[in-house]
Amino acid sequence: MSFEHPANPSQESTRRRRGQPWHRRFGLGAAGFEATKRAFFLGVLSLILLIPLGMIEDLVQERESRKSEVESEITAQWGGPQTIVGPILAVPYHYVTEASSASAQRTASSMLFFLPKSLDIQATAKAERRAKSIYQVLVYGGSAKLTGSFVGLAKPRADIPPDMIDWSGAKLLVGISDLTALRNLSVSLGQQPPIGADAVEQESLLSSSVAAATPLSIADIQKPVDFAVTLDFHGSSSLNFVPLGDDTKLVLDSDWPSPDFSGRALPDDRTIGAQGFTAHWSVGSITRTFPSSWRIGEVNPETLWNTAIGVTLVEPGDVHQQTDRILKYGLLVIGLTFGTIFINGLIARGPGGRRVHPVQYLLVGAALCLFYLLLLSLAEQIGFASAYIVASAADIVLIAWYAWRTMSRGLGYATALLLAALQTYMYVLLQMEDYALLSGTVALFLALLAAMVATRNIDWYKIEEAQRAV
Repeated sequence: MSFEHPANPSQESTRRRRGQPWHRRFGLGAAGFEATKRAFFLGVLSLILLIPLGMIEDLVQERESRKSEVESEITAQWGGPQTIVGPILAVPYHYVTEASSASAQRTASSMLFFLPKSLDIQATAKAERRAKSIYQVLVYGGSAKLTGSFVGLAKPRADIPPDMIDWSGAKLLVGISDLTALRNLSVSLGQQPPIGADAVEQESLLSSSVAAATPLSIADIQKPVDFAVTLDFHGSSSLNFVPLGDDTKLVLDSDWPSPDFSGRALPDDRTIGAQGFTAHWSVGSITRTFPSSWRIGEVNPETLWNTAIGVTLVEPGDVHQQTDRILKYGLLVIGLTFGTIFINGLIARGPGGRRVHPVQYLLVGAALCLFYLLLLSLAEQIGFASAYIVASAADIVLIAWYAWRTMSRGLGYATALLLAALQTYMYVLLQMEDYALLSGTVALFLALLAAMVATRNIDWYKIEEAQRAV
């Protein structure tokens, strides 16, 4: 018997490499590659599950857009955000345009505006909900009483002769941003009887305002002229007032417990409770950017509207916003759940680990994604808190039962505990707006620490060898 030897040793090594599987020729069969392969697969699968998560996020935005459309429809019928300006005393005056001689003069007319010396505002907003389809919109019914006085009318301006001012044509202006939502109005000036809503007319001097004719005499302007304005109106979202007086005091109360104070000045003091809030402002003329009297063209009416102070009625716990916020943690929940199944398999079966089929991972991932869809659909019907409890319980039971029946009983318990802890922590995280970033970072650190502790005794390089032995 004869043996043929290769011409040189390199031929023998070449034959051995040709007989090996392709992945071993590149070193992919080295010790520890089995664990790397599984971890890489889980990472890719987690990224693939971003597709259904993205589709659910698009659905959340679509439902939120639909709710915004419903809000626009309801507020157009009920009343939008309200800003109240005034009252302002508007008086016509005459001025000379051409004077060829003392006996021949041409004059024209314009308007002179006066702001009150003192202005006290007592306002109330009673919140209620209006529903259309499955959506509810927060609106309010408001009332306000504005009292105060005009002072110094006898000598208004040095550049206008007093005899050129026509006090008999005076009228009181009150601006309101949404006139269609005005339900009642009563105006009184000086000793005149109150003027009702049927005796006022719309006026464009303040863009969106009403005017009541309040003629004055020379005797009236020699002393402070008191006024009182009472309004009833509807509105939504926000209620604001413009502090026009040299000394303005505003008291605003509502039965809504979640106010967001806004405008050029915050309240001097406020009381907020479960039954509503009360806020007090005190604003002086030093904060104004316009004078106490002016002629047409000297002050842009928009300047007045932009100096408003007031409150926005915030509706906390909007189901679409909260669902969108918690959806952003979806990849984290999927990654931690897959990691738990993977590590549990390594610990339970030693270096060889417990093999979990890709289809099983895919089904678990689908169940995790379905949680967010279930949360959205339930939240629109029963509220976010109740929907979160029901959706979390259903999702935890489903995944834990599946892991217990198809993988191991211990893994079922471990998955249930993990998901319960994650869902509880995510809900708490939603309530911690100021500390959400810090709390989320701490949670990630603890999760990484737990993974390191759980795998500290695993020899990753022996996993492939144990897998071959099996």
